[in-house]
Amino acid sequence: MGQKERLSEVEKGKILAFKETGLTNHAIAKKIDRSSSVVDNFLKKNDKYVLYKGSGTVSKLTARSRWKICRLTIGSSDDGG
Repeated sequence: MGQKERLSEVEKGKILAFKETGLTNHAIAKKIDRSSSVVDNFLKKNDKYVLYKGSGTVSKLTARSRWKICRLTIGSSDDGG
């Protein structure tokens, strides 16, 4: 499941307007086609709201180390002839 883009200014405005009318966060999320957690986070943080993109797992191997490992594994499977 991919990550959607950040909330647009229009979406932020809709969230605030819907909240003022008394809608629940879940109902707002359905109306703007976003998850409840996005709406919750925006309403909690409002002006500081940012969707952070996860950096993923950082590799402990350098490209050179990966290359060496590949070379060693390919070289060890040779029959020598």
